[in-house]
Amino acid sequence: MNRDHRKVLIESNIVHLKQAVRILQDISDRAYRNNDGPYYSSGIGKHLRHILGFYDQFLGGWKERINYDARTREARLEEDRLYGIQKTNEVIGQFERLTLDTARFGGVLSIKNDEHGADSDLNLYTRSTVERELQFLRFHTVHHFAIIAMILKIQGIEPPKKFGFAPSTLQYLSTRAQGVQSG
Repeated sequence: MNRDHRKVLIESNIVHLKQAVRILQDISDRAYRNNDGPYYSSGIGKHLRHILGFYDQFLGGWKERINYDARTREARLEEDRLYGIQKTNEVIGQFERLTLDTARFGGVLSIKNDEHGADSDLNLYTRSTVERELQFLRFHTVHHFAIIAMILKIQGIEPPKKFGFAPSTLQYLSTRAQGVQSG
């Protein structure tokens, strides 16, 4: 894997995190904290806390071992929109600095995620790479952004058109729209 691809993976995560900041700047504290919608019990703040927990675990262990199950689950992130913006900006800053250390990306990582109950092997780790985990973080973030977009709509807030869509989905929709226009 070359350095340019590594940089693209980092930058694509930064792009998504910046989308979160823009959304958070545009909504009210109430919309951020609301966990009692008719179709959801985990609101925007809870989803952001979850997303940032994964990023924190990655950033804390990307050189050898990442345990996504050991997220801190910082409750303040669920309630305090301005703190959510601050923490997201901190992660963006860490990712911007990460572009300077891509030479270490070639190694194998040990990853732990999603324990399967009391009978599961608590020491079970899977082999991965930094590149793969950067892809995972982006996919995981987009997945939760799609849920956040739904929550926003339920609250009567229209999210940006491209928010909550994977880049490949946006490309597909664009190609499809061009085919409809030319047909």
